[in-house]
Amino acid sequence: MIRLLWGSEVGMSSIKYRPEIDGLRAIAVTAVLIYHAEFGLHGTQALAGGALGVDIFFVISGYLITSILLREIGADKFSFLGFYERRARRILPALLVVILASLPFAWNLLLPDALMEFSRSVIATLLFAANFFLWSQDSYLAEASQFKPMLHMWSLGVEEQFYIIYPIFLLFLWKFARRHLLVAMCAALGGSLALAQWASHTHPDASFYLLPTRAWELLSGAVLAKLQLGGRLPAFTRYRAALPIIGAALLIVPLFLYTDHIRNPNLLTAIPVLGTILLIAFAGGRDIVSAILKSWPFVAVGRISYSLYLWHMPVLVFARIRSIAPLTDLSKIGLLTLCVLLATATWFCIERPFRGRDGLSWRHLLAFAGSSSAVALLVCGVILLDEGFASRYPPIIAAIFGRENTSLPSDDKGICMRRSVAEGDYCTFGRKDAPVRYFSVGDSHMMRFSMALIRALPSRNAQLASLEVGTCPYGLRLETARNNIQPKNCIPKVNETRRRVFLSAPPSVVFVGSRLPWYLGDDPGQKAVFILRPVAGEGQGKKSAEVVAENIRAAISELLDHGHKVVLIYPVPTAPINPARYLARTVPKNFADAREWLSKKSNWLVVPYGEFKRRAAASYRIYDSIPEDPHLLRIYPEKMLCNTLIKGACITHDSEKLYYLDNDHLSFVGNRELLKSIFNKMDKMWPEVSARRN
Repeated sequence: MIRLLWGSEVGMSSIKYRPEIDGLRAIAVTAVLIYHAEFGLHGTQALAGGALGVDIFFVISGYLITSILLREIGADKFSFLGFYERRARRILPALLVVILASLPFAWNLLLPDALMEFSRSVIATLLFAANFFLWSQDSYLAEASQFKPMLHMWSLGVEEQFYIIYPIFLLFLWKFARRHLLVAMCAALGGSLALAQWASHTHPDASFYLLPTRAWELLSGAVLAKLQLGGRLPAFTRYRAALPIIGAALLIVPLFLYTDHIRNPNLLTAIPVLGTILLIAFAGGRDIVSAILKSWPFVAVGRISYSLYLWHMPVLVFARIRSIAPLTDLSKIGLLTLCVLLATATWFCIERPFRGRDGLSWRHLLAFAGSSSAVALLVCGVILLDEGFASRYPPIIAAIFGRENTSLPSDDKGICMRRSVAEGDYCTFGRKDAPVRYFSVGDSHMMRFSMALIRALPSRNAQLASLEVGTCPYGLRLETARNNIQPKNCIPKVNETRRRVFLSAPPSVVFVGSRLPWYLGDDPGQKAVFILRPVAGEGQGKKSAEVVAENIRAAISELLDHGHKVVLIYPVPTAPINPARYLARTVPKNFADAREWLSKKSNWLVVPYGEFKRRAAASYRIYDSIPEDPHLLRIYPEKMLCNTLIKGACITHDSEKLYYLDNDHLSFVGNRELLKSIFNKMDKMWPEVSARRN
C-alpha cells in the first residue's frame, strides 16, 4: 500500500515529528488488517469498512509530502533526485524483501494460473503499475481476491503515479501562478472527487484502482498542508478541544458502518477523509483523542505500519491456500501476530538502515534494489515463459491448465467475452454455409460450455453464434447487479439484443444455461455476489423474485414459440472450494502415490447431494414450471455428477479426470462429457437436426 506515509520524515525535512500521525497510521493499518482477515461477527464481517484505511493513508501521505515539498521549494532546496531517493529509501527495501520472501511460497502453493497471475502482479508492482494490472484483469479470469498475495500493492501504483505528476504540478504553479496555488489545488481536488462520484456508479473498478479518482484524497491532505504553511488555517479556538473528538467520530464510525455496497471512493468517502483532516490539523493537544493517538502502542504500530501492511496480505493468502478449509478466527489472530513480528523485524533490520542518509549509502541502496529486482523479475519471467510450471503437479491437476481450459472462446475478430453483445458484436464459429445453426446464450458457465461445443461443430455440420456475457443470464427485461450497482457488461440492452437476434433468426438450436442459483442468492460464492433483478419499471406491484421467474419462463417460451429447439441446461453443483486447489494440497507429489491416493473415493472432494438440491431448489422450480414442449430438451448435469460413483454426493473429479475448472465452472473435460450426453439425447429427440452430419 502506501510506502512514504509510513514512518516520520525526520531527517529529511524541517517538519517536526508528530506522534499522533503515527497513531493515525496505526488505526489505518489495523482497520485494513482486520478487513482483509475477514473476521466474522454474528454472521457478518467485522469492521466491514476497514478498507477505508487506504483512504486514511492517502490523506496522511498528501499532507506530509506537500509539507515537505512546499518547504523545500520555498527555500529553493528542492531536487527531483533527492525527492525520489527518499521515496526509494522508504519504499523499495521492505517491498523487495516481502516480494522475495513470497516467491518460494508462491511456487509451493499456487496453481499454474494463479502462479502466473502472481508473477504478473509482482512485475507490475515493481513497475509501480499494480493498480493498472488489477483493473485490467477481467473478473472472470482473475483469481478470487482473498487468494491474491499481491492484491494490496495496487496503492503503490496510485501513490507513485501521483508523485511522478505532483512535484511537477507544484513547481509549475509555484513558478507561474504562486498566488493561485491553493485555488488550483482545490479545483483539482473538486474535479477528482466529482469524477470519483460519477465513476463509482458507471465504472466502479476503474474508480477504485486508478489515480484520477483517488487524487482528491491525497489532495485533501495537500490542501491542509498548504493552509497550515500559509497561516490560513482557522484556529477554531472556542471549539478546538472538540475538533479531535469530532474527527475521530467521522473517521471511526464509517469503519464500522460502511460495507462493500458503498463503492469507494465517492462522496461518502469524504466523511472519513474529513475526519482524518481534522485529526491531523487539531490533534496533538491534551484531549483524550490526542492522548490515545500519542500513546506508545499506537505510535509503535504506526512506525511499523508500512512493513505490517506489506506482510499481511501474503501471510493471510498463503495461509488460506495452505489450509484449504476456512481459517478460524483464532488462526487469523495468530497470523496477524506473525505479521507484527515480521514487520517489527523488517523495520529494525531493513527500513531503519535504509531510510536515512546517515544509514546505508545510495550505492548500497542501488545495489540492493537492483539485484533484488533482477532476481524477482527473472524468476517471474521464467514462470511466465513456462506458463506456471504445471509439471509440478500430477497429470489430473496439470491437465486442466492445458489450452482447452485456459483459453477463452475467440474467433477471427478476438476474444468473445471482450466484445459488446449489446451492440450486436458477438462471436460466430463454424462454416457459414453449415445447414445446422446453434446459439449459445447465458453467462460464463455457457462460455465454458461453448469451448466444447465449438470443437464439435465440424462433426455436427453446424455453425454457432456465441451470445454469452459474463454474469448475465438470459431473460426478458432482466439485469444483474453487484452491491446494488449494475455491471457495465450486463445492461438491459444485452438481453434486448439477444432477443432481437433470436427472433430474427430461422428456427435453430439454442443452448441456454447459467449459474442461476447464484443470481437468486441461493448459491455460495465470492463476496461480490451478482443478483438477478427486473429492469426499472418491470413488474410493478409484484415481488422481485416473482418477476424474475416470470421473465425467465417467458424468455424460454418465446424461443419455443418462434420455432427454436431449446436445450435448457440446469444448474451445475457448486463445490465448496476449487477442486484443483484441493487436489494440489492433498494429492501426493509422487505420481505413483498420487494414483493410489486417487483410487480411494473417500479422498475425493464432493458436494453433498442434499445440499446441492437445497441450494438449487428455486432455480429448479423456475425451470420445471416451463411447460413441456417437443422442442424443449431439459439437461441435468447432476445426472452426470451426482449419485453416480458415490451415493448421496456430487463428484468434482474421479481417479483420472477433473470435471471442474474452479469451484463452479466445469472444465473442458466436464463440458465435453456433458455435451456428449446432450448430443445423444438430441439425436433421439430431434433426428432432423443431427441427421445432417458429414
